[in-house]
Amino acid sequence: MLRACILVAFLAICGFASAEGDVGPPREIHWPWESRYHALSMSPPVYPYAARKQHLTVTGVVAVDVDTTTGLVSAASMKKSTGSTILDEASLGATKTWRFRPGGASHFEVPGSV
Repeated sequence: MLRACILVAFLAICGFASAEGDVGPPREIHWPWESRYHALSMSPPVYPYAARKQHLTVTGVVAVDVDTTTGLVSAASMKKSTGSTILDEASLGATKTWRFRPGGASHFEVPGSV
């Protein structure tokens, strides 16, 4: 129980446990690839309630393709699955909303853990 409380508190601090409708000030750059790939917007995935309820803590890698003309994500797929469909879908859903400065990188991989 204590481990679950610590995990939820940590994720809340990192922004993973925020509600989908939260509105707040712009996020600071926390991930090294945000500045490297000229990210304009990289919201972290929402940690789904079903995953929290199951106490899932996993890692995975998302492969991201960016349209260099618009800076929008044109495709995202799990290069290394988290092993949980719930968390894979949350990661892909968040990734598809990311925006980058046009003319930047066209493909990269993003490691992550929840």
